Amino acid sequence: MKQMKTFWSLIVASLITGTVNARLRSMQEVPTLAPSVAASFAIPSTEATSNSPVLAATASTTKPVCNLDFGISDSSFNEFAYPPIEILNANGDQVVFSFSQTWVNSALCQVAVDYSSESKNGDMVCDVQNAVAPGEVGVYRATCVNDIATITVYAQDETFQPNGNADTVPERCAPLQAGTGTIMHTIQIPCRVEPECCSPAPTCASTTKQKVIGMPETFGNGNVDGWLFGASAKENGRTCLVPGTETAKTFAVPSTADSVTIAFKALELESRSEMVLRIEDTLIDLDAVYDDGTEDNLEGYAGDVFVQSTPISDKINQVTVNIPSGWYAKTGRLTFGFAASTVGIDDFIMTADCSGGDSTESGAPSAASSPSHAPTSKVVDEPPSLAPTYAPTLTTVACSDDIEFLEGSLSDFEASPIQVLEYSSNGSQIVFSASQTLSDQPLCHMAVDYTNANGGDVTCNVLSPVPPGEFGVYSAQCIDGYADVTLYAQDGSLNGSNPSIPSRCSGLASNDDESHTQSFVTRIPCQANPYCPSSTSDSDAAAASICRNHPNSQQLVMKERFEAFSDWLYGEQRSYNGKNYLAPSGSETSKTYVVPREALALKVCFTIYDHPLSSSSSSSVHPWQFRVNDYGLEVGNTNATGFFGNIELKQRRNVGSSNKSTHASTRMELVVPSDWYQEHGRLTLGLVRDENGDDSSTMSLIGMDDLQIDAVCP
Repeated sequence: MKQMKTFWSLIVASLITGTVNARLRSMQEVPTLAPSVAASFAIPSTEATSNSPVLAATASTTKPVCNLDFGISDSSFNEFAYPPIEILNANGDQVVFSFSQTWVNSALCQVAVDYSSESKNGDMVCDVQNAVAPGEVGVYRATCVNDIATITVYAQDETFQPNGNADTVPERCAPLQAGTGTIMHTIQIPCRVEPECCSPAPTCASTTKQKVIGMPETFGNGNVDGWLFGASAKENGRTCLVPGTETAKTFAVPSTADSVTIAFKALELESRSEMVLRIEDTLIDLDAVYDDGTEDNLEGYAGDVFVQSTPISDKINQVTVNIPSGWYAKTGRLTFGFAASTVGIDDFIMTADCSGGDSTESGAPSAASSPSHAPTSKVVDEPPSLAPTYAPTLTTVACSDDIEFLEGSLSDFEASPIQVLEYSSNGSQIVFSASQTLSDQPLCHMAVDYTNANGGDVTCNVLSPVPPGEFGVYSAQCIDGYADVTLYAQDGSLNGSNPSIPSRCSGLASNDDESHTQSFVTRIPCQANPYCPSSTSDSDAAAASICRNHPNSQQLVMKERFEAFSDWLYGEQRSYNGKNYLAPSGSETSKTYVVPREALALKVCFTIYDHPLSSSSSSSVHPWQFRVNDYGLEVGNTNATGFFGNIELKQRRNVGSSNKSTHASTRMELVVPSDWYQEHGRLTLGLVRDENGDDSSTMSLIGMDDLQIDAVCP
């Protein structure tokens, strides 16, 4: 059995933003250290507990009982392949429920849940989600009238044409629209039910450090209960779950568990089998290719999720997935599934690490307190006050492949140079970012040639010089469903293709320099791929809106400790005295963050590690730069505080050894005013390794740890 392909070749890197100002500096390679070994963990024994109840339908308003139909109008429950409503808690005045997309086994363009929100004093709230895959859409808390909560759900997709029954849709549900491709269901949810009719949430309230969630699933009797659109099949004498197009299941998990571990056997069903894991609405493409014979184990991180695959025979792999608490801590619910997979699944077991669990955990979600966002699940009412420490970062590689290269190749880049940030509802335009991902050093010139959505003129934006990462955000007009964008890169380090440079790109040099100019013609679809998670994740959306929801305060936007894989461009994880940190793999590393554009300022705090490679180094300060957008702050060349332009280095203090010739760790705080991020709500940070004028024996390893961004909200 051939092992699954390494994760590092699958990462779709996050890119970086900012308007480029002239910046010239020399660069120097940083020596490479091997990354630290990923943490290992054990699978506990499978001491089974009782199954969490699947959706038992509803209750009468006069006598609370289970197993009665929900009231539904405008259609019937027969139009759902599986029950879409699950009651989590109810007290008569309000009800906490989940709604799932169970219409079809593929993603729908848009789904909306319109309900009377308890946290909004009974006002109607419409939660609209895009590219909604099968499974749980969100958890909601609704008010009740006469022991009933009435909700309306909408779904818009060409699948439903021409039989859509939604003649009108409330404006609050925009951009979802009425039409022959939109269906609606009005559902009445009972608000007085016996506790046993509600789906319980497991807790860590026991002495067991490893808690089995539900019953281990062997699928031996063909039972695939709870796995939406899953089927069973027999392979090599074993009955297993077959994902087909896509299957998913939502689990109630202890919200205080440190992590959740999922283990299962993956059985080869074809000569070339593939596996795409789904966690919430994020896809992890393992590209598992099986053949005769076994190879070494695979282990690695996809974002902050650790995955391990071990061949146990020529047709079977044991797969283990460890998911940290940031994915479920806010809701106590976790959706896991398989998309576009050609493997069979058997011996599925989920366990929670309750080593640090809270014995006072209450269990089921309370109707008296609103649930809040997990990193990727769609729990609504109020956005979170904090972005997760580790936002999931990996999406399936197929998403970047949607951008077609008519000239040049994606393989020329370290990561995709174009990221679509926003699609218009009618497909007439897109907003995209362009990034320099050709080199870890600045290039002399780059240009973006595109049809501007503001007026329809063909525009060429030329920038010089261009460091690694995102250098601009643009709005492009779409023609016949696509936006054509040409990227030009010009530098003496490039082997050019002598492209014809249009006169509107006059900032690019011509003639002799064309031999050092590369062009890349791309075609970008103007409709989102339903299997590609939105480029704006839930954590990004929470960061963008944090000041609107928490005025007159200081709020945490993000925090990274770099203990797991990091998606910094040209960055790598290194270790010093057992401590993991981020370091440039070459000359510099950078990343763009979504930040609240309303913030008066951002406080950026980080720890810098300066570790000489040789004890013969006589310098206690080694030159390096901290990058904000395209501006390199020479904070590594001074021990002082003060201003770099209008960016203030407010604080620096030594937090490491007093012997700076062998080890220096410095905590720094920058105050970045709003004009650095106000236009697009995006901020690029970077770490630049400069030459120090000495020979290589005195070079230092520059690294960063404990990065935190706080917003000062008006």
